[in-house]
Amino acid sequence: MERLTFEGNFCDIAQCRELPCPYNRACSQRKVWERLKAYEDTGLTPEEVSALIKDWSDLRTTIGECGGIDRLRELAEADRDGRVEAHGRWEWFDEETETPSEGYEREWEWGWRCSHCGEELPDDYDGPDDSPTFRFCYNCGAKMDGGNI
Repeated sequence: MERLTFEGNFCDIAQCRELPCPYNRACSQRKVWERLKAYEDTGLTPEEVSALIKDWSDLRTTIGECGGIDRLRELAEADRDGRVEAHGRWEWFDEETETPSEGYEREWEWGWRCSHCGEELPDDYDGPDDSPTFRFCYNCGAKMDGGNI
């Protein structure tokens, strides 16, 4: 992105002739210049700023889902100490695929998957009444006891 501001005193650059400044060096043009300059000093593009805003929003949502910042700190400490254990359950899914195979207008997927990581079990467990008996997910290690982290 091409820079629009540059170093220097705004009042000198704008060739403001009113001395002393009737706005105490706080006129709206100077404020706009300084805000734009501060933004340009970050070196971020508008797209990068938008991505940061989205990441920040997602982070705030995640923190809220974890029970707040204090709970998140407790979980981080427990993880460092090796006291965090993942829990989950086998979930039956039956859903239309987003991209059907060539020659098919619609296609469905079904089976069992881990509620913690989403890993699907092989087709050997293909019926909703054939609930898997594995006590742990082979992909993420979550304990299949019906709970959450």
